[in-house]
Amino acid sequence: MRSIMSAFLCAMLVWVAQTDARNLYVAFNGNNNNPGTISQPWRTISFAVSSSSGAQAGDTIIVRQGNYPEQIFPEVSGTPTQPIVIRRLKEESVSIDPGKIRFESGINHWKIWGLKFMHSGSSGLEVTGTHAANFLTVMKCTFSHNEQDGIYLSGGFGGIQIRYCEIQFNGEVNGVPQNEEGHGIVIYGSSGQLVVKNNLIANNWHKGIAYGSDVTQYDGDNSQIDSNMIINNYESGLDFSPDNSFVRHNYISRNGQRDTESGEWGDKGVMAKGICSHTTFAFNIIKSSGGMELAPLGDQCYYYNNTLYKDVFYTAVPGSPYQSTIIFYDSYDPSSVFRNNIICNMLSQEDHHWAIISEVYQAYTSQTWSNNLYWCPNSSQPFPDNKPFKLYGAPGPGGTYKTLAEVQATWPSAENNSIYVSPGFVSAPDSNFQLLPNSPAIDAGTQVGFPYVGQAPDIGAYEFGSSTANIGDPLGGLFEHSGAVLCLSGVGSDELDLTVDPATDVLTFNPNNGAVPSKVLPGLVTLEQNSPNPFNPATSIRFHLSHDGMVKLTVYTITGQLVNTLVNGYQNAGAHEVTFDGSNLVSGVYLYRLEAGNVVQSQKMVLTK
Repeated sequence: MRSIMSAFLCAMLVWVAQTDARNLYVAFNGNNNNPGTISQPWRTISFAVSSSSGAQAGDTIIVRQGNYPEQIFPEVSGTPTQPIVIRRLKEESVSIDPGKIRFESGINHWKIWGLKFMHSGSSGLEVTGTHAANFLTVMKCTFSHNEQDGIYLSGGFGGIQIRYCEIQFNGEVNGVPQNEEGHGIVIYGSSGQLVVKNNLIANNWHKGIAYGSDVTQYDGDNSQIDSNMIINNYESGLDFSPDNSFVRHNYISRNGQRDTESGEWGDKGVMAKGICSHTTFAFNIIKSSGGMELAPLGDQCYYYNNTLYKDVFYTAVPGSPYQSTIIFYDSYDPSSVFRNNIICNMLSQEDHHWAIISEVYQAYTSQTWSNNLYWCPNSSQPFPDNKPFKLYGAPGPGGTYKTLAEVQATWPSAENNSIYVSPGFVSAPDSNFQLLPNSPAIDAGTQVGFPYVGQAPDIGAYEFGSSTANIGDPLGGLFEHSGAVLCLSGVGSDELDLTVDPATDVLTFNPNNGAVPSKVLPGLVTLEQNSPNPFNPATSIRFHLSHDGMVKLTVYTITGQLVNTLVNGYQNAGAHEVTFDGSNLVSGVYLYRLEAGNVVQSQKMVLTK
C-alpha cells in the first residue's frame, strides 16, 4: 500500500508541475516590466530567456510577428520531461536579424521552433561548455548569412537535434565570403550526439557539415545525418567523424566546385575521417562534387546501397593531376565494407575518368567489396589506360590499370558478384537515379540487413518498386520527385504550426508540425497505393497531376515484363482513378509505373487468387 501511495503522490507532483507550465509572450508592443501574458507581453526575447523573467521548466515563450535584433543568452534550464520552448506564433514570421542565440555551459533542455537567425557577426547558434544529453532541439529554423557558421558546437555539447531547418549562405557579409569559418554546421566539440535530419544545408562558404578537429577520442556515438539535402557548399558536403553512427538517405550534390584552395583542385562530396569507425553510410546519393565523391578514410565502416555519380570536370584550379569517384589516400589503410553501391564516373577528360583510385593498391585490397555496379563509359585515353580502376603498384593482369574482370582475376575474393554495365537510371542528367524496369541493378545486390522488394536487394540508393529512397526509409517519402529533381518539403520557419486563442490564452499545436509531411503534397505528381491491396481480380489505382500533360501508366511483372498499358495520352491536372483487372494473370507481385513529364513513380501491388 505504501508503494502504491508513493507512486500516486509522485504522479500528482508531476501533474502539478505540468499544470504550472505557462505560455509567455514577447511582442513589439510589450514592455519588459510586464508579466509576459498575451495582453501584457515582454518586449525582448533576451529578457524572456533570462533569470529575471521568471521563466521556468515547461514554459513556452511565444514570440509575435517582427524582427528582434538581439544577442540571446538563455540563463535558465528546463528538465528532460519539461523543456523550455521558444517559438513563433502561427502565420507570423519572427527574425533575429542581426542576432544569434548562444547556450553557455550548464544551460539545458530547450526547444527552439520557427525562428530566423541572420546576419550575426559570428554564428547563428552557438553552443559552448558542457551540457546534458539531448539538451537542445532546433526545428523549422533558418540560419543564414551569418558571418561565421550557421550552427557552431563546441565542448561537451551533450546532444542536439536539428530538424527541418534551412541553413544557407553562412560565412559571408553582403555576399562577400569571410576568411573564418562559414560552415553550415561545424563541430569542435569532444563529445555529444548529433542528430541532423530533414534539413536543407546549402551554399555555405566552407563545408556543409564539418567536424572541425580530429580529436583522438571523439565521443559522438549514435549520431545521425539523415535525409538532408546538402548542396553547393564551397568545400566538402560532409566531413564525418563519429563512431557507431549513421549517414543515410542524404542527397549530396555539387559540393566543392567553388573551392579554389591551392593543391586541392576541388573538394569532396563526403569524407569519413580517419577517426571514424563502425559507421554506416547507406542509401545516399553523392554526385557532381568538385573533387572526389567519396574519401573513405575511416576504419571498419560500412558503405551500402549508395549511388556515387561523378559528372562534373572541375576547372577552377587548373592542374588537377587526376579525379575519381572514390579515392584512397596512401597514408590511410582502412578496412571497410562496400556492398550494393553504384559507382559511376561519366568524365572523359584525360586522368579524370576512373571509378576508384588507390594511391597504394593495398588500400583498395584491404576493403571488402561485393555486389557493386561500376560504369565509366567516356574514357578518351588509349588502352590500357582507359580502365575504371587505377591501383598503384598492383600485381596481376593489367598492373596499375585494371578492368573489373582483371580486379576479380587478381584478387578472387574481391568484387564477388560485382558488374560493369550501364546502371539503367531513369534520367541521370536530371538527377533522377531511380531504376528503369530493365535495370541490371534490380535484384543484383546482397542482403545487408535492409528490407527490399523482389528476389534480392537492388544495387544503388533506390529500390525498384518503392516510392521512397529505399523501402526501409523511415521518413515515408520526405524526398519527393518534382520533375526529375529531388525536393525537400516542410523545411524552414515558414510553415504554419501554432495557434493561440487571445481570449483564453490557450495554446494549440498543429499535430502535423514537425512530423513527416504527407506524400500527397500540393503541386506534385503523386502515385498512390492501389486499393484494395492485395486484390482479386481488380483494383483501383489513383494518381494526381499538378499540370496538364502527357501521361503513361503501365503495369509490369516483378522481373520487368510489360503486362498492360492502362493510360497513354494527354490528361488534365487533378485526381485520376484507373481500374486494373488481373483476371488473366497468375498470383504474385506486380509493379505499376506512372510517367508524367519528367516524373517517374512506381508502386508494387499483390494479386492473390
